[in-house]
Amino acid sequence: MKPKVHFVVEPNGDARLHDLVEKHLVAIDVSISERLPEYPSSYSLIILWNLHHLIRDLPATRNVVVFHSSDLPLGRGWAPLYHALANSQSKHVITAILADTEVDAGEIIAKARFEMQPFFVSDTLREIDEEICILMAAAIVKRYGDQEIKGIQQNGETSCYPRRRPEDNEVDIHRPFVELIPHMRGCGSAHPAFFYWQGCKYLIELKPEDTPNFPPDLKIEFAIPNDSA
Repeated sequence: MKPKVHFVVEPNGDARLHDLVEKHLVAIDVSISERLPEYPSSYSLIILWNLHHLIRDLPATRNVVVFHSSDLPLGRGWAPLYHALANSQSKHVITAILADTEVDAGEIIAKARFEMQPFFVSDTLREIDEEICILMAAAIVKRYGDQEIKGIQQNGETSCYPRRRPEDNEVDIHRPFVELIPHMRGCGSAHPAFFYWQGCKYLIELKPEDTPNFPPDLKIEFAIPNDSA
């Protein structure tokens, strides 16, 4: 019997998800809806996919997972992709955690890491980030199957990114241009960087000439070594 995976999405929040599922979860029975399944224990994995709200009534099963695009417990909170680019981080980390009633505070299951490339901008990094999340989901199902998913408690230094608003993407045109590049790289096409000049609002599209390759140095590591599972 195929393992079963269920994605919980926002309304109209599965635009690319179907393509990624067809590409990487071919041997898995996948369902997608806007709510938790009625019988959570019948699934190998339930993924809260890019939700804009916190689910408080989580099932008791240890199979509900969230992917967060930072090296948790660093970078909890909002807009981690923006901050990864705006802070010129040398590596990008995606953390798979067991869902928790507190934001990004669940047990760590696995982390994916790869080098940041200079031609990453928000939209391209998001596409790569989402594909890696699906690869991590496949790895978790392969590792644990129908067994209880295991993780470790977060510990060490904790930081939290604040919520961002579209107006936060304004560019200070009085600063040197080179200082503005990280900020502009972090602003996506949905809410682009912008500036005002002589009463006009100008939108900024930062588009590298070269299309980024999928990270060749990607590593996915589980928090609990295989011989300890």
